[in-house]
Amino acid sequence: MSGPAAFRELLTRRDFAVRFERVAHAVELRRVHFLEALVTGRPGTTLERSEVLLGCVRRKGAEVEFDRASVCAALASARLLEGEPRIALNVHAVTLAADFEFPRFLADSAQENGIAPERLVLELADDVSGRRKSELLESIARLRAIGVRIALDDVGSGLSNYKMMLDCRPHYFKIGAYFVRGAGRDSYRLALLRSLVELGVRLGAQVVATGVDSSADLDAVHGVGVALVQGTVCRGAALLPKAEAPALAVVA
Repeated sequence: MSGPAAFRELLTRRDFAVRFERVAHAVELRRVHFLEALVTGRPGTTLERSEVLLGCVRRKGAEVEFDRASVCAALASARLLEGEPRIALNVHAVTLAADFEFPRFLADSAQENGIAPERLVLELADDVSGRRKSELLESIARLRAIGVRIALDDVGSGLSNYKMMLDCRPHYFKIGAYFVRGAGRDSYRLALLRSLVELGVRLGAQVVATGVDSSADLDAVHGVGVALVQGTVCRGAALLPKAEAPALAVVA
């Protein structure tokens, strides 16, 4: 099946795989702060790789349709997790700008799955421009009003720029893995990482270092004041899915 056909079938059948990645406390890796829901096509399919799937979403201009479908899949899997962890959902900024009903849709979907909006974090990695900016900010304000937290993803690269920091006033800064991997042995990278952490703290955000895959990088990010980390060092924490959770809704 071709990529476009596979993508359309995925949206029609909503046959997603959901995986959760831990964001844990840097000094106590077994303490999970929240879980990021990663939604892709089923293993063995064309759309298993997130970069392929998201490429299809962008080419088709299907951000709103995809975000609604993936949020439903993520929340349905999240309700089967032990405890009541915070859940981070990846949503395109254009969805918040174009879909005025999205905040209500999110609140209703969370309620249907027994998840309080206060447990949700929305991760944004892109931006909108022009007249859509005001619509984006209005949706963010409505989400904040019901207790949803905002995370700015890939800080330091791509479109997660200073304008988004000021406009969105995020609760979390997620520093891109490019700035984290190798920081323990690269003084330039460490210096830039330190400056991003200081900026996040000054703006009142909790800083998350992503791509923390070694003890050396864990020591480095902790040394510059990072409180929360995401990466392979977090695997093996205590939180696990309930026995009845779908096999593909796993915590990595």
